[in-house]
Amino acid sequence: MHTLIKTGTVAASCLLLSACLSFTSDQTATSGSLTDHTLLMQIVPGETSAAWLIRRTGAPESVRTSDDGAELWRYSSVTQSMTQVRALPIVAVKLNREKQKVFHFKVEDEVITQFWEEALN
Repeated sequence: MHTLIKTGTVAASCLLLSACLSFTSDQTATSGSLTDHTLLMQIVPGETSAAWLIRRTGAPESVRTSDDGAELWRYSSVTQSMTQVRALPIVAVKLNREKQKVFHFKVEDEVITQFWEEALN
């Protein structure tokens, strides 16, 4: 009998406590010069033109010339995420995350010959 009462009390306490917790889903925003990362899957090194990339993303943030004479184009993006966890009406915790990425494109004779991504954090 006592075991049944203890089990019922624990179950009721868990149920009441779980009713006090609520989780808000992530809110995400991406900004920068290259925000559509699926675009990278469409690039075929040696075939995709530099003009194609500019039409879809705009001009690069910076262009420099490498030692071998190729142009190195730089784009970036910042993704900010916020998750809020609430326990009871008086306690709330906000978790903010920021991911920065830099995308480099090597351009030779108006064609993208190589590209890579660099995560900054």
